[in-house]
Amino acid sequence: MTANVRSYGRAILAVLGSAPALFAARAMGLGVLQGVTEFLPVSSSGHLVLAEHMFGIARPGLSLEVGVHLGTLLAVAVRYRRDAARVWRDPARGFERGAQLFCATLPAAVVGLAGGGAIDALFSSLPAVAVAWCVSGLALVAVSRRPPGRRRLAGLRLREALWIGACQAIALVPGVSRSGATMAAGLVTGLEASQAVRFAFLLSVPAVAGAALLELPALAALPVPSLALLGLAAAAAAVTGLWALRVCEGRVTRSGLGGYGYYCLGLGLLCLGWWFRPRA
Repeated sequence: MTANVRSYGRAILAVLGSAPALFAARAMGLGVLQGVTEFLPVSSSGHLVLAEHMFGIARPGLSLEVGVHLGTLLAVAVRYRRDAARVWRDPARGFERGAQLFCATLPAAVVGLAGGGAIDALFSSLPAVAVAWCVSGLALVAVSRRPPGRRRLAGLRLREALWIGACQAIALVPGVSRSGATMAAGLVTGLEASQAVRFAFLLSVPAVAGAALLELPALAALPVPSLALLGLAAAAAAVTGLWALRVCEGRVTRSGLGGYGYYCLGLGLLCLGWWFRPRA
């Protein structure tokens, strides 16, 4: 009996130590990291840079990034499926929401195309990410001290949607949370917390869908094992993303962005301290 248990144990360890198992574990790990940090206002890109510098975990390739983003897109679709159904039944509301999302998406698209090289360079600098975390954290704490708004998305003007979009463009810098920046901007315009959260998450749909469409030919050309890894990563991102959506929606509605702001500020200071520590 003992010999059988040992042989089974060795077989399991052999499987876990094989290259396919390691690749699968890495894909699922990246999916979980993306799903959690994409929606919680703590910067998913910043955490990827931190993982690369502190643990030697390389950033995923573009195809894998698209895969995990598709998982988070699925989480948004599941969470807000009733909103989509209401918009579908009311063309006037659908046109209004589409115009708001278009205006809010435009600044990030322009900045991404014009300054993509400079932004990519920041991914190699942990101090830059740490400073961005500190600034982002201070902004989230400041916004959390404002009195709660009472406006609904139906009253959001297009110039206010552009303002939210400008804040989303700033979040192209790693360490600045996209969801945090857009939630904070929505709260500054006077939106109710639940409405600001909803708009921030809906705003992720155009960017992710656009990136996925651009990468579809490359994804279709991938071999089956690679597609299987993408599926694992996307599934992990979808499940954890749906959990993160619910957590963030409830917490921000109840107690604001302050807790996330203190987390970002603390993490940024820790990273700066670690980077500039005395070295023997």
